[in-house]
Amino acid sequence: AVLCIDHSRVYVTGESNGGMLAHYLVQSLPGTFAAVAPWFGLPLLGYGLGAQFELVRYTKDSRQTAMLQLHGRDDDVMPIAGGVAGNKWIYEPLNKVQQGWAAVHDCDTTASSTKTYWDGGSGNFSCLEYKGCSSERRI
Repeated sequence: AVLCIDHSRVYVTGESNGGMLAHYLVQSLPGTFAAVAPWFGLPLLGYGLGAQFELVRYTKDSRQTAMLQLHGRDDDVMPIAGGVAGNKWIYEPLNKVQQGWAAVHDCDTTASSTKTYWDGGSGNFSCLEYKGCSSERRI
């Protein structure tokens, strides 16, 4: 059977270990996804840009993928600051992962606060974005 798929609109997402899988898939298949959106998932230490640095090695393809990372500040399973978690795995820090993506997309070197409808509230929600990406994707 032939499937009618718009290849410019294929996305990957996952939560926790599924978020780790989303990172792995987008690194292993550069240029395949329009965007990646991991929830509470970070790569293991040393895998922020891929096991073989695929995000850098295949920059032209990697720049086709936008990134939205969702993470809780109080997560102790995959801590936002990276490092050793209670499960003994060692994770990359979220800011380093995002800075890597910003570099691949030739964005500003520091993240800027971005206003959203959900800012503040009981969860003290906030959003950061690396602006000025020459790839015209959002990180």
